Parts: sequence; structure tokens; C-alpha cells
Amino acid sequence: NKQFTVFDTNNSNINSNWITTIAVDKDNNKWLGTRNKGIIIYDNNNFTIIDSVNSPLPSNEIWSIVIDKYGAKWIGTSKGLAIVDNYNNWKIYNTSNSQIPDNRVWSIFIDKENNKWLSTDKGVIKFNGRIWSNYIETQNWVLNTYVDDYQNVWIGTYCGGLARYSHNEFNWIAKSEIPSNAIYFITSDTDNNIWIGSSNGISIHKEYRNNKAASNDNYYINILKNNELTITGYPNPCDIKATIEYTIPKDDNITITLTDLLGNTIETIENGRKSAGKYIIDIYT
Repeated sequence: NKQFTVFDTNNSNINSNWITTIAVDKDNNKWLGTRNKGIIIYDNNNFTIIDSVNSPLPSNEIWSIVIDKYGAKWIGTSKGLAIVDNYNNWKIYNTSNSQIPDNRVWSIFIDKENNKWLSTDKGVIKFNGRIWSNYIETQNWVLNTYVDDYQNVWIGTYCGGLARYSHNEFNWIAKSEIPSNAIYFITSDTDNNIWIGSSNGISIHKEYRNNKAASNDNYYINILKNNELTITGYPNPCDIKATIEYTIPKDDNITITLTDLLGNTIETIENGRKSAGKYIIDIYT
């Protein structure tokens, strides 16, 4: 049986094959952002086009669409932020009428308090629908922003690497800890591990916490295309044991290093040829 249905400009009424983002509303309508043809809405029967000609949409270059808990669509474009509610009321924000740092909005993240975090060419800013705040300026385009359960703001940039903003402190993650400086997507799993999608593989940030300390041990697992698995740990010392597990699907060369927050190597834990199998390492400091 055929598992995939393909819609393109040859077999449907869509106006572009370049889809940049997808959001699904409460009525199961699909909102599709395009590279330069506006928005396509698919109600599972028909396609409707929204663009800068037939609507207040400020630009046909759509980079992000998210839907908040009230059903409003927040749309990141190359000419600012557009918001359309369930009654087709539009609001447009740009550098001339708001504190948005740049008109190109690459992505929008909605946190648990319904705040919107906008990623732009010049940094990140939070907007609660009334007040702009928490502007974090960067020198590189911010492609993705994520706020975790501990209120850490993770910032992924294009060619500038990964940063974490926490308790009014801004820290760049050492470039030796992640496989690429081009960070395209950040999210978390049910264990609060941070998953980081880059141009050269996946990084998983694991953070252990208990009731006595805000943070005990953090490390990154970088899954690279050449199958090299590098695990780096910080802070050092920490007050608990760190247990690292990794599985090798086939015989391969493995390197595991322990580093400090700045990326300086403290100790090389593993460096050599390993047979296929599961390995467990306990680290004490």
C-alpha cells in the first residue's frame, strides 16, 4: 500500500514546492509556510492561498508559523511578525512600530506561560502580547530558540554556535562540544534532555538535578556522521557520580573526553578501537 501522498505544483493547487514550516490548528487545518509564495492552508480537501496581495501579510517569505493556546497564528516573515486571530484580525510588528530587533523572524517559540520568543538576525526577544522584554543580542543570525523546563533559554545561531541564557547570565557553549556551529533546531524530550540539530549531526545535552543543587552534572553527547561519539562533561568537580552509557553498532574508533565549561580537555577517558557492544563508564570527581 502507498504510504505517502505527495502534493506539488503539478498535481494540486499549491503555489510553491518549497515548504519552510507547518503548523496544525485545532480544526486540523494545516498552515504551510513557503519560501516566497506566502501561506497555504489545507483543510484536507482544498488549498487556500494567503499572501501579501490578498491579506495584510507583510511578506511572502515565511519562516515560521506557530499557534498559541487561543488559536492565534504567529507568523515569522522576512518583513516582521504577523499575528492573525480566529476572527481574521491581523496585527503586524516590525522595527518601525515595536522593539523587535530585526524584521526577519526565523522562528517563534511559545513557552509554558504563553510568551513568544522570536529568533531574528540580530538576536532573541520575548513578547507576551503587550510587552517586549529579555532582548538578547547576538552577532549571528538566531535560527532557533528554546526555553526548557528550568527556564534556560537555548539559542541556536547560524555559524555562531550554541548559547544558553540562564539567571541573567549568557554563556556560549564551547565549540569543541558540538559538531557544528550552524544550529537549526532545539527541543527537549520527556527526560529534559536537550536535543540540538545542526548541519553536522545531533547533539544531546543531559542535565542532572536533585533537590539540593540546581545543577550537578552536565554533558553533551554528540552523534556525528563519522560515527565518532564524543562525550564531554562539566562542571568539574561535581558532587555526584556521572554514569555514561553508549552503544557501538559495529567495531569503530571511539573518543570520549572530559572537559571544563570552556572546552579545555581535563581527561581523555576513552581513545581507541572498540568492539561492537554496550559500554558503561562511571566518572567520579
